[in-house]
Amino acid sequence: MRWLRRHRIALGLALILVIGATLRFYGLNWDQNHHLHPDERAIVAFVVPKIGMPPLREWPEFFNPLLVREATEEHPNFFDPETSPLNPHFFAYGSLPLYLLRLVANLLSLLAPLSRLLTSWPSLAQTLTTFGRVSDCDYLTILGRVLAALAGTANIYLTYLVGKRVHGSKVGLLAATFSTLTVFQIQVAHFYAVDIFLNLFVLLVIYFALGVAQGGGRGEAALLGASFGWALATKASAAPLGLVLICAFAIRGRLGKGRGWREETCL
Repeated sequence: MRWLRRHRIALGLALILVIGATLRFYGLNWDQNHHLHPDERAIVAFVVPKIGMPPLREWPEFFNPLLVREATEEHPNFFDPETSPLNPHFFAYGSLPLYLLRLVANLLSLLAPLSRLLTSWPSLAQTLTTFGRVSDCDYLTILGRVLAALAGTANIYLTYLVGKRVHGSKVGLLAATFSTLTVFQIQVAHFYAVDIFLNLFVLLVIYFALGVAQGGGRGEAALLGASFGWALATKASAAPLGLVLICAFAIRGRLGKGRGWREETCL
């Protein structure tokens, strides 16, 4: 009993995360490959399959613009916006979720050749073979929804961290419980669109902004800036979050004059 009492917060959080993950991963193929969500359909059927990324062996060259050769069909110039395979030619939303899905699909495709070694486990071999379908609409839909469900589960944990940073673990648990059972959050975790990822980055901005306001160091400040950039790269409507950054650093400046961060109201 003493052990349970000592770890009740951790056990409560684990239970909340299990419930939240179950609600978000359950029924990911809810439309049975009919692609009924229009935004998701545009992303997985018309945009992501056309995005090209260099093979892993060429990544050192890819990340060094000085080594870019003259573009050819076999070796395109990834830094030329007109011809780059990285240009999604789709800007209804930010490009970060598009690149994320393409990158994960490409990395998982490296496991596909292992299916030939697993003839004794046909179900596992078939799963690995599926990883090779990097441009298949049905596969990208399910893979994207898995990523969305993971982001949705991470949102629950981040909500707990924000509540804990503001007013302690019990408040964090209460906030995480509300997040777990929020119907809209469960819904958007069941298709690959930008909202669930925008929510993730907004929570990161708030969490690190609180850290900066409380006197956090350069690491917190760097992560705050990165989180804001990821949010903008997901959806331009994240731009007002810039005010949160301004408030965080303004409060941080007042801390040096002896004022506590809880006295401020702009966060």
